[in-house]
Amino acid sequence: MKSKKDKILYIGNYNNNSTNASSQRVINNCRCLHSIGYETIVIGYKDDCSDNDIEEITLKSGKVTLHNLKRDRKSNFSVRNILEIIELYSDSIKGIILYDYNSLKSIIINKYCIRRNIRTYVDLTEWYSSNQGNIPYRVLKFIDINVRMKLFAPKCDGIITVSKYLYNYYSKLMDNVIKVPPLSNVNKVTISSNTTKRIVYAGYPFNLKTHNIDSKKFKDRIDIIVDSTMNMIKKSIDVSLDIIGITAEEYLSKVPKHSEVSNYSNIKFHGVLDKEAVDQIYSKSDYVVLIRNHDRISKAGYSTKFVDAISNGLNVITNDNFEMYEVIDSLDRGTIISVDSMEDVANEIEKAVVSEEDIKIGEYVNPFFYMNYTEYFSELLSED
Repeated sequence: MKSKKDKILYIGNYNNNSTNASSQRVINNCRCLHSIGYETIVIGYKDDCSDNDIEEITLKSGKVTLHNLKRDRKSNFSVRNILEIIELYSDSIKGIILYDYNSLKSIIINKYCIRRNIRTYVDLTEWYSSNQGNIPYRVLKFIDINVRMKLFAPKCDGIITVSKYLYNYYSKLMDNVIKVPPLSNVNKVTISSNTTKRIVYAGYPFNLKTHNIDSKKFKDRIDIIVDSTMNMIKKSIDVSLDIIGITAEEYLSKVPKHSEVSNYSNIKFHGVLDKEAVDQIYSKSDYVVLIRNHDRISKAGYSTKFVDAISNGLNVITNDNFEMYEVIDSLDRGTIISVDSMEDVANEIEKAVVSEEDIKIGEYVNPFFYMNYTEYFSELLSED
């Protein structure tokens, strides 16, 4: 008698904790998979654990089994442990999903899965850049990115894309492609009345390991957000800024021109916080400001910070290089900044904050609620 193939394995070089964006995406996608009848197993790493430490997360939608691998040089560059875990479940695996995963390891895992009649899918949330680091690192990164995105992904059984940019690119190359943005387990969002002008930024705007990085190459232009906030405070505008994810020291190591920021009590750097603490700050805030450069990296991705903002009832102020206009327009939850120059963005942020009407109170249905996307996963995993 054949075993029932009812398990999906998610595999990636992400931290299996409850706070980072990658882990949250995987967990919410697992909720979708539970809703269409699949059990889920997630392979990632976790700090301070023994190798292949196993734990379980119980959600309302179902159970997630976590296999936590040690993040050291040996396990980080070897697929042996991953293949051993796949072998444990091989008789009941419907498919594996490789999340933004290393191209060489993906090829090895895929060959293993083909021999065992296991389908391979990829979840692509970024089109990474190879313009940082020393020359040997850049060359290796360039090869890895291009093999993964242009050669390996189109040969898989299906692709989950996070954005229209990636969906449009891959749907021209193959049929089994779906678009799933970062999701949330919040269905209805209630907005309470706030009278303050409180801005929040949560994320990792730059790579802390990269030295002498130009602010123009930041993933998020946190320098512009800080600059705008300082200018507003100088004009006696009652505004505050909470920055979550980096410390003041880390910020100043990349933006030394803002050495005066420590003199502003209304600008607070919180460093890394757990999800509960982040949600607590969100509950007291009015705006999330998201500013990115116009490039392929920003077009290919989809901001988790935007989804978090909408799921917490915050207004969003952003420049128009995101897939956000339709959501902001339909919910009336923010401002799209359209200017030709990044130098003008700081002024536009100020205009949006100062001129914004009082936050509308009430309730709306969250467009990023995971149940809205279960049918897409059904299509992806169908036998046809």
